[in-house]
Amino acid sequence: MRFNSYWSFVFLLAIFGLTAFSQDVPTTYTLGPEDSFTVTVLKHPEFSGELQVDPDGMIDLPAIGKLSVLNKTIDDVRRYIITQLSARLQHPDVSVMIRPRIHRVYILGAVHSPGIVDLKANWRVTEVLAAVGGLSVEPGDCTASLMRANNGQQIPLNIPDILAEKPEADVFVHPGDVLTFKPIELIPIFVMGKVQKTGLVQIRPGQGTVEAINQAGGLTLPANEIIASIQRDNNTLPVDVTREKLLQRGDIVNIDPLRSIQVLVTGQVKTPGTVMLKAGEGVFEAVILAGGANDIAELSHVKIVRANGASELVNLSPSFIAEVAGKPIFSPPLNTGDMVMIPENTHFVAILGCVKSTGRLLLTEAKTYRLSDAFIYANGPLTSGAQTNDVLILRQDRTGQSATIHVKFNRFLNGGDMKYNPAIQSGDIVYVPNKHMYIDDVLKALSSVSIFTNNSSVL
Repeated sequence: MRFNSYWSFVFLLAIFGLTAFSQDVPTTYTLGPEDSFTVTVLKHPEFSGELQVDPDGMIDLPAIGKLSVLNKTIDDVRRYIITQLSARLQHPDVSVMIRPRIHRVYILGAVHSPGIVDLKANWRVTEVLAAVGGLSVEPGDCTASLMRANNGQQIPLNIPDILAEKPEADVFVHPGDVLTFKPIELIPIFVMGKVQKTGLVQIRPGQGTVEAINQAGGLTLPANEIIASIQRDNNTLPVDVTREKLLQRGDIVNIDPLRSIQVLVTGQVKTPGTVMLKAGEGVFEAVILAGGANDIAELSHVKIVRANGASELVNLSPSFIAEVAGKPIFSPPLNTGDMVMIPENTHFVAILGCVKSTGRLLLTEAKTYRLSDAFIYANGPLTSGAQTNDVLILRQDRTGQSATIHVKFNRFLNGGDMKYNPAIQSGDIVYVPNKHMYIDDVLKALSSVSIFTNNSSVL
Protein backbone atom coordinates (compact mmCIF):
# COMPACT_ATOMS: atom_id res chain seq x y z
CA MET A 1 0.00 0.00 0.00
CA ARG A 2 2.86 2.31 0.87
CA PHE A 3 4.53 1.52 -2.44
CA ASN A 4 1.42 2.41 -4.35
CA SER A 5 1.07 5.72 -2.47
CA TYR A 6 4.65 6.63 -3.36
CA TRP A 7 4.14 6.06 -7.07
CA SER A 8 0.83 7.87 -6.94
CA PHE A 9 2.69 10.88 -5.53
CA VAL A 10 5.32 10.64 -8.20
CA PHE A 11 2.65 10.41 -10.86
CA LEU A 12 0.84 13.48 -9.49
CA LEU A 13 4.13 15.32 -9.21
CA ALA A 14 4.81 14.50 -12.80
CA ILE A 15 1.43 15.84 -13.85
CA PHE A 16 1.66 19.03 -11.76
CA GLY A 17 5.32 19.42 -12.57
CA LEU A 18 4.50 19.28 -16.21
CA THR A 19 1.88 21.93 -15.66
CA ALA A 20 4.18 24.05 -13.56
CA PHE A 21 7.21 23.77 -15.76
CA SER A 22 5.83 23.38 -19.26
CA GLN A 23 2.57 25.29 -19.57
CA ASP A 24 4.17 28.32 -21.26
CA VAL A 25 6.62 26.31 -23.35
CA PRO A 26 5.56 25.66 -26.97
CA THR A 27 6.03 22.17 -28.37
CA THR A 28 8.51 23.61 -30.85
CA TYR A 29 10.76 24.84 -28.05
CA THR A 30 14.33 23.63 -28.58
CA LEU A 31 16.75 22.91 -25.79
CA GLY A 32 19.93 24.79 -25.18
CA PRO A 33 22.54 25.53 -22.51
CA GLU A 34 21.18 26.33 -19.03
CA ASP A 35 17.82 24.61 -19.69
CA SER A 36 16.71 22.38 -16.80
CA PHE A 37 14.24 19.52 -17.00
CA THR A 38 13.02 16.51 -15.03
CA VAL A 39 13.04 12.99 -16.47
CA THR A 40 10.60 10.64 -14.71
CA VAL A 41 10.50 6.92 -15.53
CA LEU A 42 7.43 5.48 -13.88
CA LYS A 43 8.31 2.88 -11.21
CA HIS A 44 12.02 3.28 -11.95
CA PRO A 45 13.49 6.13 -9.90
CA GLU A 46 16.97 4.89 -10.73
CA PHE A 47 16.44 6.13 -14.28
CA SER A 48 14.78 9.39 -13.19
CA GLY A 49 16.37 12.67 -12.18
CA GLU A 50 16.90 16.43 -12.51
CA LEU A 51 19.05 17.34 -15.49
CA GLN A 52 20.60 20.55 -16.85
CA VAL A 53 22.01 21.18 -20.29
CA ASP A 54 25.69 22.05 -20.07
CA PRO A 55 27.37 24.79 -22.17
CA ASP A 56 28.09 22.23 -24.90
CA GLY A 57 24.42 21.25 -25.15
CA MET A 58 24.94 17.88 -23.42
CA ILE A 59 23.06 16.10 -20.59
CA ASP A 60 24.12 13.05 -18.54
CA LEU A 61 21.23 10.55 -18.31
CA PRO A 62 21.21 8.05 -15.44
CA ALA A 63 22.15 4.56 -16.68
CA ILE A 64 22.24 5.84 -20.27
CA GLY A 65 25.11 8.33 -20.41
CA LYS A 66 25.75 11.58 -22.25
CA LEU A 67 23.35 12.85 -24.86
CA SER A 68 23.45 15.97 -27.05
CA VAL A 69 20.09 17.77 -26.79
CA LEU A 70 21.13 21.04 -28.41
CA ASN A 71 18.28 22.35 -30.59
CA LYS A 72 16.17 19.24 -29.86
CA THR A 73 12.56 19.45 -28.69
CA ILE A 74 11.28 17.93 -25.45
CA ASP A 75 9.49 15.24 -27.43
CA ASP A 76 12.74 14.41 -29.25
CA VAL A 77 14.46 13.82 -25.89
CA ARG A 78 11.54 11.77 -24.53
CA ARG A 79 11.52 9.43 -27.56
CA TYR A 80 15.30 8.98 -27.35
CA ILE A 81 15.11 8.01 -23.67
CA ILE A 82 12.32 5.53 -24.39
CA THR A 83 14.40 3.98 -27.17
CA GLN A 84 17.44 3.62 -24.91
CA LEU A 85 15.47 2.19 -21.96
CA SER A 86 13.53 -0.27 -24.11
CA ALA A 87 16.59 -2.53 -24.06
CA ARG A 88 16.22 -2.87 -20.30
CA LEU A 89 12.53 -2.23 -19.58
CA GLN A 90 9.34 -3.34 -21.14
CA HIS A 91 7.24 -0.46 -22.31
CA PRO A 92 8.98 2.25 -20.27
CA ASP A 93 6.68 5.11 -19.27
CA VAL A 94 8.77 8.29 -19.59
CA SER A 95 7.78 11.90 -18.99
CA VAL A 96 9.99 14.94 -19.53
CA MET A 97 9.14 18.27 -17.91
CA ILE A 98 11.06 21.38 -18.96
CA ARG A 99 12.05 24.23 -16.74
CA PRO A 100 13.11 26.72 -19.45
CA ARG A 101 16.18 28.76 -18.99
CA ILE A 102 15.90 32.52 -18.95
CA HIS A 103 16.25 33.40 -22.61
CA ARG A 104 18.41 36.37 -23.36
CA VAL A 105 19.02 38.51 -26.38
CA TYR A 106 21.75 41.11 -26.81
CA ILE A 107 21.00 44.65 -27.96
CA LEU A 108 23.86 46.83 -29.21
CA GLY A 109 24.18 50.33 -30.60
CA ALA A 110 21.83 53.30 -30.88
CA VAL A 111 19.21 52.44 -28.25
CA HIS A 112 18.56 54.11 -24.91
CA SER A 113 19.53 51.06 -22.79
CA PRO A 114 21.81 48.71 -24.73
CA GLY A 115 22.67 45.41 -23.12
CA ILE A 116 21.05 42.07 -22.29
CA VAL A 117 17.27 41.63 -22.37
CA ASP A 118 15.29 38.70 -20.94
CA LEU A 119 13.33 37.44 -23.91
CA LYS A 120 9.67 36.56 -23.56
CA ALA A 121 7.84 34.08 -25.72
CA ASN A 122 6.83 35.26 -29.19
CA TRP A 123 8.62 38.58 -28.94
CA ARG A 124 9.38 40.41 -32.14
CA VAL A 125 11.88 43.20 -32.77
CA THR A 126 9.37 45.87 -31.68
CA GLU A 127 8.96 44.32 -28.22
CA VAL A 128 12.71 44.09 -27.78
CA LEU A 129 13.09 47.74 -28.82
CA ALA A 130 10.44 48.78 -26.31
CA ALA A 131 12.29 46.86 -23.57
CA VAL A 132 15.46 48.92 -24.15
CA GLY A 133 13.66 52.27 -24.32
CA GLY A 134 13.56 52.60 -28.09
CA LEU A 135 16.01 54.14 -30.50
CA SER A 136 18.28 56.95 -29.33
CA VAL A 137 18.41 58.42 -32.85
CA GLU A 138 15.90 59.10 -35.59
CA PRO A 139 14.82 55.91 -37.42
CA GLY A 140 16.44 57.13 -40.61
CA ASP A 141 19.74 57.84 -38.84
CA CYS A 142 20.72 54.23 -38.21
CA THR A 143 20.84 50.79 -39.82
CA ALA A 144 19.79 47.58 -38.07
CA SER A 145 20.64 43.90 -38.31
CA LEU A 146 19.83 40.69 -36.45
CA MET A 147 22.33 37.86 -36.03
CA ARG A 148 20.78 34.45 -35.35
CA ALA A 149 22.39 32.58 -32.48
CA ASN A 150 21.90 29.13 -33.95
CA ASN A 151 23.69 29.66 -37.27
CA GLY A 152 25.23 33.14 -37.26
CA GLN A 153 23.00 34.35 -40.13
CA GLN A 154 22.96 38.14 -40.52
CA ILE A 155 19.49 39.49 -41.31
CA PRO A 156 19.21 43.17 -42.35
CA LEU A 157 16.24 44.96 -40.78
CA ASN A 158 14.08 47.75 -42.22
CA ILE A 159 13.49 50.07 -39.27
CA PRO A 160 10.65 52.17 -40.75
CA ASP A 161 8.77 49.01 -41.73
CA ILE A 162 9.39 47.50 -38.29
CA LEU A 163 8.04 50.60 -36.55
CA ALA A 164 5.03 50.42 -38.87
CA GLU A 165 4.56 46.87 -37.47
CA LYS A 166 4.67 45.18 -40.82
CA PRO A 167 4.84 41.45 -40.00
CA GLU A 168 7.28 40.61 -42.76
CA ALA A 169 9.73 43.16 -41.36
CA ASP A 170 9.03 42.78 -37.63
CA VAL A 171 10.54 39.31 -37.30
CA PHE A 172 10.55 37.02 -34.25
CA VAL A 173 13.60 37.19 -32.03
CA HIS A 174 15.16 33.91 -30.83
CA PRO A 175 17.18 33.24 -27.67
CA GLY A 176 20.78 34.31 -27.98
CA ASP A 177 20.13 36.53 -31.01
CA VAL A 178 22.09 39.77 -31.30
CA LEU A 179 20.30 42.94 -32.44
CA THR A 180 22.58 45.74 -33.61
CA PHE A 181 21.41 49.29 -34.31
CA LYS A 182 24.32 51.07 -35.93
CA PRO A 183 24.06 54.87 -36.15
CA ILE A 184 24.79 56.37 -39.54
CA GLU A 185 27.76 58.70 -39.56
CA LEU A 186 26.13 62.09 -40.18
CA ILE A 187 27.80 64.83 -42.20
CA PRO A 188 28.38 68.15 -40.38
CA ILE A 189 27.49 71.20 -42.48
CA PHE A 190 27.53 74.89 -41.61
CA VAL A 191 24.60 76.98 -42.90
CA MET A 192 25.12 80.75 -42.79
CA GLY A 193 23.19 83.85 -43.81
CA LYS A 194 19.47 84.31 -44.39
CA VAL A 195 18.12 81.25 -42.55
CA GLN A 196 16.17 81.01 -39.30
CA LYS A 197 19.01 79.37 -37.33
CA THR A 198 22.56 79.78 -38.59
CA GLY A 199 25.19 77.30 -37.49
CA LEU A 200 25.98 73.59 -37.61
CA VAL A 201 23.49 71.01 -38.90
CA GLN A 202 23.86 67.25 -39.37
CA ILE A 203 22.67 65.62 -42.59
CA ARG A 204 22.67 62.02 -43.75
CA PRO A 205 24.87 60.73 -46.59
CA GLY A 206 23.14 61.40 -49.89
CA GLN A 207 21.41 64.53 -48.63
CA GLY A 208 22.23 68.09 -49.67
CA THR A 209 21.37 71.77 -49.59
CA VAL A 210 17.58 71.43 -49.34
CA GLU A 211 17.82 69.24 -46.20
CA ALA A 212 20.55 71.44 -44.68
CA ILE A 213 18.41 74.57 -45.14
CA ASN A 214 15.36 72.76 -43.71
CA GLN A 215 17.33 71.79 -40.62
CA ALA A 216 18.41 75.43 -40.29
CA GLY A 217 14.74 76.41 -40.03
CA GLY A 218 14.27 77.48 -43.64
CA LEU A 219 14.93 80.72 -45.49
CA THR A 220 14.06 84.15 -44.08
CA LEU A 221 13.62 85.56 -47.60
CA PRO A 222 11.78 84.23 -50.67
CA ALA A 223 13.88 81.92 -52.80
CA ASN A 224 13.96 84.47 -55.63
CA GLU A 225 15.41 87.09 -53.27
CA ILE A 226 18.55 85.21 -52.26
CA ILE A 227 21.84 84.03 -53.73
CA ALA A 228 23.05 80.64 -52.47
CA SER A 229 26.52 79.19 -52.74
CA ILE A 230 28.61 76.36 -51.31
CA GLN A 231 32.06 77.13 -49.95
CA ARG A 232 34.10 73.97 -50.55
CA ASP A 233 37.82 74.07 -49.92
CA ASN A 234 38.88 77.24 -51.75
CA ASN A 235 36.06 77.18 -54.29
CA THR A 236 32.66 78.90 -54.32
CA LEU A 237 29.95 76.90 -56.08
CA PRO A 238 26.63 78.60 -57.02
CA VAL A 239 23.55 76.60 -56.11
CA ASP A 240 19.78 76.68 -56.68
CA VAL A 241 18.08 76.35 -53.28
CA THR A 242 14.98 74.81 -54.87
CA ARG A 243 17.01 71.80 -56.05
CA GLU A 244 19.00 69.34 -53.99
CA LYS A 245 22.76 69.68 -54.30
CA LEU A 246 24.76 66.94 -52.58
CA LEU A 247 27.01 68.18 -49.80
CA GLN A 248 30.31 66.95 -48.43
CA ARG A 249 31.84 67.01 -44.99
CA GLY A 250 33.15 70.49 -44.21
CA ASP A 251 30.97 72.33 -46.75
CA ILE A 252 29.63 75.78 -45.81
CA VAL A 253 26.28 76.79 -47.31
CA ASN A 254 25.99 80.58 -47.65
CA ILE A 255 22.56 82.17 -48.14
CA ASP A 256 23.07 85.81 -49.08
CA PRO A 257 20.37 88.37 -49.89
CA LEU A 258 20.03 89.13 -53.58
CA ARG A 259 19.43 92.78 -52.64
CA SER A 260 22.38 93.61 -50.45
CA ILE A 261 23.08 97.24 -51.42
CA GLN A 262 21.48 99.71 -49.01
CA VAL A 263 20.64 103.12 -50.46
CA LEU A 264 18.70 106.08 -49.04
CA VAL A 265 16.14 107.74 -51.33
CA THR A 266 14.87 111.18 -50.20
CA GLY A 267 12.78 113.99 -51.58
CA GLN A 268 9.84 113.81 -53.92
CA VAL A 269 9.11 110.08 -54.00
CA LYS A 270 6.03 108.30 -52.68
CA THR A 271 7.82 106.29 -49.98
CA PRO A 272 11.14 107.92 -49.11
CA GLY A 273 13.57 105.87 -47.07
CA THR A 274 16.04 103.01 -47.38
CA VAL A 275 15.77 100.62 -50.31
CA MET A 276 17.74 97.44 -51.05
CA LEU A 277 19.24 96.99 -54.51
CA LYS A 278 20.80 94.12 -56.38
CA ALA A 279 24.41 94.40 -57.48
CA GLY A 280 24.58 96.56 -60.61
CA GLU A 281 21.24 98.33 -60.05
CA GLY A 282 21.19 102.12 -60.00
CA VAL A 283 19.18 105.30 -59.57
CA PHE A 284 16.30 104.26 -61.82
CA GLU A 285 15.67 101.08 -59.81
CA ALA A 286 16.09 102.92 -56.50
CA VAL A 287 13.35 105.44 -57.42
CA ILE A 288 11.01 102.63 -58.49
CA LEU A 289 11.58 100.75 -55.21
CA ALA A 290 10.81 103.99 -53.33
CA GLY A 291 7.33 103.95 -54.87
CA GLY A 292 8.16 106.13 -57.83
CA ALA A 293 8.26 109.90 -58.13
CA ASN A 294 5.32 111.97 -56.93
CA ASP A 295 3.54 114.66 -58.95
CA ILE A 296 5.89 117.49 -58.08
CA ALA A 297 9.20 115.67 -58.59
CA GLU A 298 11.87 117.28 -60.75
CA LEU A 299 13.21 114.15 -62.46
CA SER A 300 15.54 115.97 -64.81
CA HIS A 301 17.84 116.89 -61.93
CA VAL A 302 18.07 113.79 -59.73
CA LYS A 303 21.10 114.09 -57.48
CA ILE A 304 23.33 111.22 -56.33
CA VAL A 305 25.42 111.82 -53.24
CA ARG A 306 28.05 109.10 -52.96
CA ALA A 307 29.22 107.63 -49.68
CA ASN A 308 32.57 109.39 -50.18
CA GLY A 309 30.87 112.79 -50.54
CA ALA A 310 31.06 113.08 -54.35
CA SER A 311 27.86 114.00 -56.20
CA GLU A 312 26.42 113.86 -59.71
CA LEU A 313 23.18 114.67 -61.52
CA VAL A 314 21.06 112.20 -63.49
CA ASN A 315 18.21 112.91 -65.91
CA LEU A 316 15.25 110.60 -65.31
CA SER A 317 12.56 112.75 -66.90
CA PRO A 318 9.93 110.82 -68.93
CA SER A 319 10.94 112.57 -72.19
CA PHE A 320 14.57 111.56 -71.68
CA ILE A 321 13.62 107.93 -70.98
CA ALA A 322 11.36 107.89 -74.04
CA GLU A 323 14.20 109.30 -76.13
CA VAL A 324 16.43 106.35 -75.21
CA ALA A 325 13.65 103.77 -75.46
CA GLY A 326 15.09 100.42 -76.49
CA LYS A 327 18.53 101.44 -75.26
CA PRO A 328 20.07 101.06 -71.79
CA ILE A 329 18.94 103.91 -69.56
CA PHE A 330 21.80 105.86 -68.06
CA SER A 331 21.33 104.86 -64.43
CA PRO A 332 24.66 104.88 -62.62
CA PRO A 333 25.07 101.83 -60.37
CA LEU A 334 24.74 102.59 -56.67
CA ASN A 335 26.68 101.30 -53.70
CA THR A 336 25.85 100.91 -50.04
CA GLY A 337 25.85 104.31 -48.35
CA ASP A 338 24.86 106.28 -51.46
CA MET A 339 21.93 108.69 -51.30
CA VAL A 340 19.49 109.62 -54.08
CA MET A 341 17.79 113.03 -53.81
CA ILE A 342 14.70 113.84 -55.88
CA PRO A 343 14.17 117.64 -55.83
CA GLU A 344 10.84 119.42 -56.01
CA ASN A 345 9.86 120.79 -59.38
CA THR A 346 9.78 124.60 -59.11
CA HIS A 347 9.15 125.15 -62.82
CA PHE A 348 5.51 125.96 -63.47
CA VAL A 349 3.14 128.26 -65.31
CA ALA A 350 0.19 129.77 -63.44
CA ILE A 351 -3.24 129.77 -65.13
CA LEU A 352 -5.78 132.21 -63.77
CA GLY A 353 -8.86 134.03 -64.82
CA CYS A 354 -11.85 132.88 -66.79
CA VAL A 355 -10.97 129.15 -67.05
CA LYS A 356 -12.64 126.08 -65.62
CA SER A 357 -9.68 125.03 -63.39
CA THR A 358 -7.19 127.61 -62.20
CA GLY A 359 -3.84 126.49 -60.80
CA ARG A 360 -0.34 125.84 -61.94
CA LEU A 361 1.00 123.65 -64.73
CA LEU A 362 4.21 121.90 -63.72
CA LEU A 363 6.76 121.85 -66.51
CA THR A 364 8.01 118.32 -65.89
CA GLU A 365 9.09 117.49 -69.42
CA ALA A 366 12.22 118.71 -71.16
CA LYS A 367 10.15 120.00 -74.08
CA THR A 368 8.59 123.19 -75.39
CA TYR A 369 5.30 124.02 -73.65
CA ARG A 370 2.80 126.28 -75.48
CA LEU A 371 -0.20 128.31 -74.48
CA SER A 372 -2.49 125.50 -75.61
CA ASP A 373 -0.88 123.23 -72.94
CA ALA A 374 -1.98 125.71 -70.26
CA PHE A 375 -5.56 125.67 -71.59
CA ILE A 376 -5.57 121.88 -71.68
CA TYR A 377 -4.42 121.76 -68.04
CA ALA A 378 -7.16 124.28 -67.10
CA ASN A 379 -9.81 122.24 -68.97
CA GLY A 380 -10.39 125.11 -71.41
CA PRO A 381 -11.93 128.59 -71.06
CA LEU A 382 -15.38 129.19 -69.62
CA THR A 383 -18.13 129.03 -72.19
CA SER A 384 -19.25 132.60 -71.51
CA GLY A 385 -17.36 135.72 -70.57
CA ALA A 386 -13.86 134.45 -71.48
CA GLN A 387 -12.00 136.97 -73.61
CA THR A 388 -9.84 134.58 -75.69
CA ASN A 389 -9.06 137.31 -78.23
CA ASP A 390 -6.81 138.98 -75.65
CA VAL A 391 -5.18 136.34 -73.42
CA LEU A 392 -2.40 137.80 -71.29
CA ILE A 393 1.00 136.24 -70.65
CA LEU A 394 2.86 138.04 -67.87
CA ARG A 395 6.58 137.27 -67.95
CA GLN A 396 9.63 138.31 -65.99
CA ASP A 397 13.06 137.95 -67.57
CA ARG A 398 16.35 137.15 -65.83
CA THR A 399 17.11 140.81 -65.26
CA GLY A 400 13.85 141.28 -63.37
CA GLN A 401 12.15 143.20 -66.17
CA SER A 402 8.49 142.26 -66.62
CA ALA A 403 6.49 142.20 -69.83
CA THR A 404 2.89 141.65 -70.74
CA ILE A 405 2.20 139.71 -73.95
CA HIS A 406 -1.25 140.02 -75.50
CA VAL A 407 -2.27 136.95 -77.53
CA LYS A 408 -5.24 136.62 -79.87
CA PHE A 409 -5.60 132.99 -78.84
CA ASN A 410 -9.03 132.71 -80.46
CA ARG A 411 -7.30 132.74 -83.87
CA PHE A 412 -5.44 129.56 -82.90
CA LEU A 413 -8.63 128.02 -81.53
CA ASN A 414 -10.57 128.81 -84.69
CA GLY A 415 -7.93 128.36 -87.39
CA GLY A 416 -4.96 126.55 -85.84
CA ASP A 417 -2.57 129.40 -86.59
CA MET A 418 0.54 128.52 -84.50
CA LYS A 419 1.55 132.19 -84.51
CA TYR A 420 -1.12 132.68 -81.88
CA ASN A 421 -0.03 129.70 -79.79
CA PRO A 422 3.28 131.00 -78.42
CA ALA A 423 5.69 129.10 -76.20
CA ILE A 424 5.35 129.60 -72.47
CA GLN A 425 8.11 129.21 -69.89
CA SER A 426 8.65 128.72 -66.19
CA GLY A 427 7.41 131.66 -64.17
CA ASP A 428 4.84 132.82 -66.73
CA ILE A 429 1.35 133.77 -65.62
CA VAL A 430 -1.41 133.08 -68.13
CA TYR A 431 -4.53 135.10 -67.51
CA VAL A 432 -7.79 134.74 -69.43
CA PRO A 433 -9.70 137.98 -68.76
CA ASN A 434 -13.41 138.53 -68.60
CA LYS A 435 -14.59 140.76 -71.39
CA HIS A 436 -16.01 143.15 -68.79
CA MET A 437 -12.64 143.73 -67.04
CA TYR A 438 -9.97 146.28 -67.95
CA ILE A 439 -6.28 145.38 -68.04
CA ASP A 440 -5.47 147.55 -65.03
CA ASP A 441 -8.01 145.63 -63.00
CA VAL A 442 -6.43 142.35 -64.15
CA LEU A 443 -2.92 143.38 -63.09
CA LYS A 444 -4.19 144.60 -59.75
CA ALA A 445 -5.94 141.28 -59.12
CA LEU A 446 -2.85 139.28 -60.00
CA SER A 447 -0.66 141.25 -57.61
CA SER A 448 -2.88 140.20 -54.71
CA VAL A 449 -2.43 136.43 -55.27
CA SER A 450 0.01 135.25 -52.60
CA ILE A 451 1.29 132.21 -54.53
CA PHE A 452 2.85 134.56 -57.09
CA THR A 453 4.49 136.88 -54.58
CA ASN A 454 7.80 136.49 -56.44
CA ASN A 455 6.24 138.24 -59.48
CA SER A 456 3.89 140.64 -57.73
CA SER A 457 6.55 143.23 -57.14
CA VAL A 458 7.06 143.77 -60.79
CA LEU A 459 3.45 143.55 -61.98
